Amino acid sequence: MTRQRPSLRPPARGLSAAGFPGYRLQPTRRMWRLLRDGHGPWWFGSSLDNRFDLPAPNGTCYLASDDLGAVLEHLGPGLLPGGFAPSGLLTGRHLRRLTVPKLQRLANTLVEKADRWITAELSTITPYATPQAWAQWFHTNSFKGIRYAPRHTNSRRTFAVALFGRTGERSWTKGQPVELGKDLRQRLHKHCGITLFDTPAKDELHFADDPG
Repeated sequence: MTRQRPSLRPPARGLSAAGFPGYRLQPTRRMWRLLRDGHGPWWFGSSLDNRFDLPAPNGTCYLASDDLGAVLEHLGPGLLPGGFAPSGLLTGRHLRRLTVPKLQRLANTLVEKADRWITAELSTITPYATPQAWAQWFHTNSFKGIRYAPRHTNSRRTFAVALFGRTGERSWTKGQPVELGKDLRQRLHKHCGITLFDTPAKDELHFADDPG
C-alpha cells in the first residue's frame, strides 16, 4: 500500500447503497451554469468526456451553487501560473441562473456519513473511469444525481451538482441569462486571485525586423 496511489476504487459488485446520505435539491434553490451562447442550459451529455457522465441512453447535466464556481470549473484547465487566464476562454459564453422543475434527490458526497463508501478523491481523481463508475452506481440506486465538491475552487461554500437524465436537451425553464462582465472579473480577482487578460489581435501586434 502507498499513499502515492488513489485510495478510491470503483464500487464493488453488489455494494449496497442503503444508508448513503442524500441531499434534497429543491426547486427554490438557485443554481448556475456556464454555457455557450445559443445553447440550451439543460443538456444531458453522454460523451464520457466529463467526470460523472453516464453512457447513452442516459446523460449528465452539470451545475454549480454559485456563479464563480461555475466559471472556475470552466477556467480551471486553462489557468496559468500566478492565477492568470486568457479572457478568450469565456468568449461566446454566458452564465444562467437556473432552478430544477421539481425536487431532485441527490447522493450527498460532502458529508462524513459518505466516508463509508467514498473519499474526497471522487471530485479530483483522473482519468474519469472511477467517478463514472460511481455515477452509474448512484444512478442504478435511484439517486437523481450527485452533490460533490468542484475540482477547481477551494471554497467550502460552493458545491457542484451532476444531474442524471435521458441524454439530450430538456424543455425545462431556461432561467435567467447573466453576461460575463466587468463585475465578474473584479470578483474573480478579489475573491479568487484570478486575473483575466485580453490577448491582442494579430493586427494589433508589431513585429520587429529580423536582425539577421
